[in-house]
This record gives sequence, C-alpha cells and structure tokens, in this order.
Amino acid sequence: MPDVKDQNVLKPNATKVFFLNFLKVISIAVILVVVFLIFNYTIGFETLLTPLEVFNIEVNFPNLMPYFIGGALGIALLLGGTNYLSVKSMRYNVYNDNITIKKGLVSSPKVIPFQNIQRITPNKNGMFKSILNFGSVIFELSGLKEKEIKLDFVDKPDEIASYIQSLVNKNAQVKQAKFSETYRLNKIADQF
Repeated sequence: MPDVKDQNVLKPNATKVFFLNFLKVISIAVILVVVFLIFNYTIGFETLLTPLEVFNIEVNFPNLMPYFIGGALGIALLLGGTNYLSVKSMRYNVYNDNITIKKGLVSSPKVIPFQNIQRITPNKNGMFKSILNFGSVIFELSGLKEKEIKLDFVDKPDEIASYIQSLVNKNAQVKQAKFSETYRLNKIADQF
C-alpha cells in the first residue's frame, strides 16, 4: 500500500447530490399539482366523488392540497437524506499507481491499477450538473472483470479527469523508463 503522502482523497459532493434530488422530487410534485389543477378545471373532481357518495364519504380536494404538498416535501427530504448519507460514505483515493474506490459502508474497496485504464472521460450530463460544475469521471478498463467504472458526483470532473490522466501518463513513463533501464543493464551484463 502506498504511503499516505502519495494519495489524494476525492469525495463526492453530497450536498449537491441532495440539492439535485430534492429539486427532482419538488419538480415532480409541481407537475402533479399542475395536472391536478388542470384535471379539476377541465373535467372536475365531481366524477371521482360519485362512488364515494355511496359510502357517505365527503372529500374536499382543495383542502387536500396542503397535505399533498407536505407529503411531497416529506418524501423529498426522506429520499434526499438517505441518498445524502449513502453518497457521504463514498471515497476515492488516488495514488501514484492506482485508484481505490470505496462505495458504501460495507462494500470492499475496488483497486484500479493505472495500467488497466484505457480511457478517462468526464461527464456532466444535465443542465443542473453543468451549472453546478459536477458530474462523474468514467474509466474504460481492460484486463479487469469490470469494463467500466465511475467516480460519481465529483466536483469539477473535467479537472479531475485531466489530473488522473496526467498521473496515468506519468505512471506509464516511469514503467517504461524502468523497463528501458533494466533492458540496458541486462545488455551490459550479457557482454561480460
């Protein structure tokens, strides 16, 4: 295992992930409210109330709106909170010759040697991810069971991808230099 001084720790931005998920749930709730209002003004809820009148159940849909909004906010906070905690436990350690990826509290870390990385691609798909400058870094791999692995929810994925690519290139140069030196020394030793 490399020295601690030879590593950089990358952590996903859990706050931005929470914010995005919260926005998604709130957007869905707003869409449902709009559909609810359109349905109310075009068709009317009286058609839905007829079966309930048989059982003497009286429902006032406008009075249900605050409960619907509160429920949507509660679900948004619950889902966002659990996602926040799971993302908070992710950690990516970048060493001079590999990346160790730890996702979750109980999963074992995955070690990705630089020699197995074929391509590094930053990914900021989505309007909010572009605005907030965060996304993922995708590694295409060879010689491993997995063919692709991602560093999810990282800030500045373009810079991280460039930095890791420079480490991969540097690692390859060091290995090539060691191989060349060993080859040269063996050629000299063979002459004697």
